[in-house]
Amino acid sequence: MALYHERHPSTGITHCSRSYFTHVPRQARDSTKSLPDVIVVRSNLLQIYKVRVPYDKSDAASLAESKLEQTASFPLAGLVDSMAVLRGRSSSQKDALLLTFRDAKLSVLDWDDNAHTIHTSSLHYFEGDPSLRMGRTVFPMGPKVVTDPQGRCAAVLIFHTQLALLPAMETEGLELDLMMDDPYGEGVEGPGRASTELVSATVGNSYVVNLAKMGIKKVRDVVFLHKYNEPVLLILHEVEPTWPARYRDAKDTMALAALSVNVVHKRHPRIWEASGLPSDTFRLVPVLTGGALALSQNMITYHTQGASSGLVVNSHALPGKVPEKLEIDVEGDVLPAQLAAEHAAKYPDNVHPESAPAMAATSDHSAAQLMLDLSAARHVWLSKSSVALLLKSGRLLLAHLTIEAGMVKQMRVEPSLNLGVASCGCQLGSNLVFLGSCLANSLLVHVTHLQESKKRGRDGDGFRDTAVSSKRARLEATDAPGPGTHVSTGDKEEEESKQSKQALVTDRLLSFKVVDKLMGIGPMRDMAIGDPVSSAPGSHDRRGPHQLVACSGQGKHGALTVLRRSLVPELIVQVPQEVKGVWAVHHADAQTDTGMQLDVQGGPHHSFMLMSHPSSAETKVLETGDAMNQLTDAGAFVTDAPTICAGNILKHTLIVQVYPTGVKVVAGLEEVQDLPIQDILPSMEWRPQVVIAAACIADPYLLLHFSDGSAVLLSGDEEEGCLIGQDAANQALQADINADPTLRLTAATLYRDNSGWLHQVQSAHSAHLSPAQSEPEALAEGPAQMTPGAEGYDGVVEVEDAGLEGGQEGVTQGATGVQPAVKQEKTDDGSQHMQEEQQTQAASSSGQAPSTAVKDGLQAGNLKEQDEVGPSGEADAQTSTASEAIFGSESAKTEHDSRQQPTADRMSSEPPDASQELPGLAFTDNQTPQEEEEAGPSNQQVPNVQTYIVLCREQGIMQIFALPEMQLIFSYSNVVEGPLLLTQGGSSPTPLAAEQAQTHVTEARLESFGPTVVPGVPACNRPVLLLLLSDGTLLTYQAFHPPHQPLAFRRVPLDWTPHMTLTQEPPGPVPHPNAVQPTDRMQRFDNLGEGSAWSGIFILGAKPLWLLASRGKLVAHPMEVEGAVAGFSPFHNPSCPQGFVTTGMHDKACSLNICQMPAEVQLGTPWPLQRVAMQATPHRVTFYPEAGLYVVLLSKDGPHKEWLEAEEGGDMHAAYSYALAKESAKIKPKEAGYEVRLIRPGTWKGIWSHALGPAEDALCVKAMQLKNAKTGESEPVVAVGTCQSFGEDYPGTGRVLFFQITRKPAEGSEAEEQWATNMIYSREFRGPVTNLTSLEGYIILTIGNRLETHQWTGSNLLRTAFFDAPILISSLNVVKTYIIFGDVHKGIYFVNYRDQGKQLNLLSKDFDNSDISATEFVINGSQLHFLAADEGLNVRLFRYSNKTALSWKGQKLLPLGCLHTGHRVTRFLQQRVNSTDAINRHAAVFATQAGSLGYITPLLNESMEPLLQKLQRQMVVAQPQPAGLNPAAFRRRFQRSSKSLAGGQHFGKPLPAEGIIDGTSVFDYQHLTRSQQAVIAKACDSKPSAILNVLTQLTNANAFF
Repeated sequence: MALYHERHPSTGITHCSRSYFTHVPRQARDSTKSLPDVIVVRSNLLQIYKVRVPYDKSDAASLAESKLEQTASFPLAGLVDSMAVLRGRSSSQKDALLLTFRDAKLSVLDWDDNAHTIHTSSLHYFEGDPSLRMGRTVFPMGPKVVTDPQGRCAAVLIFHTQLALLPAMETEGLELDLMMDDPYGEGVEGPGRASTELVSATVGNSYVVNLAKMGIKKVRDVVFLHKYNEPVLLILHEVEPTWPARYRDAKDTMALAALSVNVVHKRHPRIWEASGLPSDTFRLVPVLTGGALALSQNMITYHTQGASSGLVVNSHALPGKVPEKLEIDVEGDVLPAQLAAEHAAKYPDNVHPESAPAMAATSDHSAAQLMLDLSAARHVWLSKSSVALLLKSGRLLLAHLTIEAGMVKQMRVEPSLNLGVASCGCQLGSNLVFLGSCLANSLLVHVTHLQESKKRGRDGDGFRDTAVSSKRARLEATDAPGPGTHVSTGDKEEEESKQSKQALVTDRLLSFKVVDKLMGIGPMRDMAIGDPVSSAPGSHDRRGPHQLVACSGQGKHGALTVLRRSLVPELIVQVPQEVKGVWAVHHADAQTDTGMQLDVQGGPHHSFMLMSHPSSAETKVLETGDAMNQLTDAGAFVTDAPTICAGNILKHTLIVQVYPTGVKVVAGLEEVQDLPIQDILPSMEWRPQVVIAAACIADPYLLLHFSDGSAVLLSGDEEEGCLIGQDAANQALQADINADPTLRLTAATLYRDNSGWLHQVQSAHSAHLSPAQSEPEALAEGPAQMTPGAEGYDGVVEVEDAGLEGGQEGVTQGATGVQPAVKQEKTDDGSQHMQEEQQTQAASSSGQAPSTAVKDGLQAGNLKEQDEVGPSGEADAQTSTASEAIFGSESAKTEHDSRQQPTADRMSSEPPDASQELPGLAFTDNQTPQEEEEAGPSNQQVPNVQTYIVLCREQGIMQIFALPEMQLIFSYSNVVEGPLLLTQGGSSPTPLAAEQAQTHVTEARLESFGPTVVPGVPACNRPVLLLLLSDGTLLTYQAFHPPHQPLAFRRVPLDWTPHMTLTQEPPGPVPHPNAVQPTDRMQRFDNLGEGSAWSGIFILGAKPLWLLASRGKLVAHPMEVEGAVAGFSPFHNPSCPQGFVTTGMHDKACSLNICQMPAEVQLGTPWPLQRVAMQATPHRVTFYPEAGLYVVLLSKDGPHKEWLEAEEGGDMHAAYSYALAKESAKIKPKEAGYEVRLIRPGTWKGIWSHALGPAEDALCVKAMQLKNAKTGESEPVVAVGTCQSFGEDYPGTGRVLFFQITRKPAEGSEAEEQWATNMIYSREFRGPVTNLTSLEGYIILTIGNRLETHQWTGSNLLRTAFFDAPILISSLNVVKTYIIFGDVHKGIYFVNYRDQGKQLNLLSKDFDNSDISATEFVINGSQLHFLAADEGLNVRLFRYSNKTALSWKGQKLLPLGCLHTGHRVTRFLQQRVNSTDAINRHAAVFATQAGSLGYITPLLNESMEPLLQKLQRQMVVAQPQPAGLNPAAFRRRFQRSSKSLAGGQHFGKPLPAEGIIDGTSVFDYQHLTRSQQAVIAKACDSKPSAILNVLTQLTNANAFF
């Protein structure tokens, strides 16, 4: 029994499309509001992205700096075969998403605004009717779905000849109602209705049309055409099957048929057709003005009703010469082999006239010399007359269409730059294009159309056609990008990988700028595990787990990907210290802004560091200048008590130190204010046993949480320069506790809404806006869209210069960087009128009468001058003398309160004038970019920064209040249940289980994260809510704005075990009896890292965890290298720029660590990774442990290498094949050349390379220890296996190369180690050397279909044994003397080597005849299991037994289980399991072609097997599956996998359905609610704690990297 668990998701994008899926297009001049969503599919992962623009950019400039932000991500229990978008048929209708799955399933999805997730609107299953298959069982091409451009219907091609049609639902009545209420089309609720629901497009009942009855068979592609009154479906089909070798007998066998689709009457007449298309035509591209382009390997043809034309892009489409007849004179002087070779050399690249397509004769030949290959090309429309073809070589081919009267009259193509091989693409606007890739990074490209009348550029060797006029565009090859087609990536790796060839167009020049990229690490061809090495150049830090090095990418975008699951920081210095908590604080002079050393990139340097020591219950203070020195005289800081919290308020002018019995306010080293706990709490409420348990600082507020469950809110006063109390807030905090003691606070925190998202959402809801207006693109983009007259605009707003000083009108620098402050324009009556208006509106939004709200505000002392209000404010005007002494005078307090009050939201309820000039740039098709720039920037402003307080109570109630008026904006009961959705006023429907009733929230954080570069796109704009429970569970939510509620939160599953004991106290020194342990486990950080500034949350504890903000979400990275972490603080000074400090225990020693983020490491990905550009395609990699180096096999395009002359005589057919292949290779401009490269980790630079011979491919490499038969010593060598192929009919050969790596003497004491590499042995074999490894000092080779063992004598290899496999050996693994190997078509074989007698004996084999791609051993104590991955995307587990009757006396391997992975496994690596017992267990870590990683591991004990089997069955039905798919059916797809699909055929009994546990379903248990967990645990005859404990054990045991 084993467990399959995918740990790293797929990264290769297989499908992408633009769609207004989560919102409707906006009718506005600012095009950034009208950008659609980007829907991408990564094999079995559906992701939705939005395009975000910087805050302060105008329309034209913002698109050039836009970024992709992830809205949602959904794993699918199935591989997506095709995807299409059904457009909404009205301005208020969202699009629907259609996904197809094998063999014939369709899911229709739409977006649920109320739950912020996808919703399956309908499911269509066409596999039930066996007559649709027409007797066939295997269909290599999956179903394909296409939609009408106007959203009238959809069509699904299934089983090659069946067409399922789905009519779109009519929405005319709904559209009329919406237009009556919303005449401006903005989705705003009109006065005549209470609410508006934005509906999505959907489909009705489907029906199937048999195309075979219409004479249409073997369909290759289908598309809907534009510009027709009724939907018209164009079908590309094959009339007669053929192949290239049969072109002389049957060519031009493709045809087109256009069907007019009438879904109402179910009539489908053929309105026009075309025949005689080239036989290699594979794809149709609908033209936006009508008709379609047909792509073949060498031609582009255009077809419409009554007209057709073509363009030849490769001379292979043109007819050549008729070859002379080869006459052999047996008795002549010339040998027949030589005659055949001479004849082949005359026609190396000739196309027989009878094989050339007929349409080439009447097509345009002007581009034939470009020699382009259009096979598997994709397309992206740039405009109505320009389309970019994405070639498989990675180059863009720009095709320009000359359109007259809606028809294409002429086509011309312009080869452009190389952006990597794209698997799909879509246009997001007139200037944005998204290119998805499976072989490289996926790119968001900004395309600029530059109107030029004169061609510019430099000459170079490129594709040039001298036969055409000078108006043709030409491909230039230059060392630097020319002024035409230009690419700019902004990334070092991409800049190194970009191509120098540029496409220049005479009348239109295109400039390409890569503005964002989605990291891709597929396909992973091979991987190796090496020793830990620092990513910082010159660093010798080798901490942390082993690293995984994988071969990724292709061509110029090939790279080595270095991965670790754990984030390993760079250690700067480590000091032995018994420290429990650490805080770094700033200090700036309030008058002169001096006292802080400024760093433009990282912000001001920290001035002091406070360290709390639990063993002595004291605090040490360090001065952090150029050097860190402990202050002997700590000044006003409290040093005789532990510190609870420390931070800055009032723009870094004051330092607040919170200790158990009070608060100290310090300016530099001078005391400003000392607040003991007796003065903070009223004397009647204070008790000696009450201390401060936790504190939270959000400038200018300070929230104190006491051990008795109460809280006090203080705020900084700029005029007085001290802390004052917030009476209204404190009275509200205490009132609930006094009324009900069970409402005591268990957690409290402050949230500073720097992005303005939450403030705008509240303002939008109070104005009763629809979802399209309440959460627009501009709202999620932050304050950039705040304009006069818009919702959330607070009066007159001015953006101040960053250099202004004094008051709140300057620039407030918070944790997220510099935030411009705002000025509020006051009326002639002062601030009183504004404040009254605020209180009135606040009361209106909360349901109170205006007079009551004003009265409550007067009683709280919130007005500056109470005597101007009237008698209603005089009743509670008196305060206690002690309170005045602590908090300052009443006037100072009320002045501060008046300043903290936000201005009132002002928005007209009338719709805006349609003719009114809106801010921003117009973005129309007719306006040029120059005109857009002349239009000027938009008037984008910044709102007030609102602060909120989050409270969690004993009964599980969570509340969010707006400060300072303590207005309740959100509440939820029983939040510890962990519901998937938190809504306003909601509660969990099911009570907690008995064993979980005492669980409560111990800590809460509500945070959002601004841009890493100011100004820029926020890293995570929507607030995230983190709740840490008393049992160690971490609940993660993210806010969104539902249509009819002010606020809601949706639970976000992190790639982390949420029930890990994060709150466990790390082992360390015994705390002082009087010491109070800090409870703040979640610490916010901003701008960490010099290269890329990262922001997020760091969680302290025995299992420290990083939560990094990236692309609108949080990415979880564990950090196990530091051990248990008890303290954390960001730290920035000249010695450690943008670093951090951690404290804790590692290796039984307490220490203080000053660290930095790892350099050159991408942290926004599922795993921290470093991508090392190779400028070539890496194929194989191995780790050489003796030198700590990596050996990589690479291939890259280079000049042709001359082949060796063929031997005289021999077979005539072989000579003909060799000569033909040789001459054909000369014609090609470049050919792939292989090399062996030695790479040093850390710097990742090549230190040695060896080029292989011509036409020689490297297949395998292995570092091994070989036993010298003469000396008996083990010699470390690097062995490389190659193959040489010289044509189809010429026998291939292979070689084995041995390299020896020796250490050279170092030149200096600090110089890096030098290594010398020599090839010590080379031998040629009669077949390709596909695999090699070592066994007991011998080397094992697989040469074609033969397995051989050889003995090394020091100078030669001697064969000792061999074994013949059926066809070709594809994989090889060894454990001790046991060998398993996989055959490319005949399954796996289990062989044993006996040294006595030198024999290879077959023990057993698999009779299912699978196409094996990878094999490995899985060890569980004394049990030896065999793992095999086949080309049918299945993984099979076997065992050997010669005592079972089913094994035929051991001849047959017994299958234990089979699981459909959905990915092609390319490599297995054996890794030891970190089990707590002494049993030897080894798991198999696998890599896939899609870029995913995972492991297959044995279970830790026998009791896990029945429990996990029951849990897997329950999880299938426990929760709704995305797209309505069945995980069990997907994983058991192997039962229908036939031999023709490379899956093998099973001849015995049905395989065990649960022989391999699906970890994807099992580990989803930890993300369920507590009630769901209890129900499932009861069905499994277990408890939730027991199941979670099993999952934790499996996670810890398989934490390899």
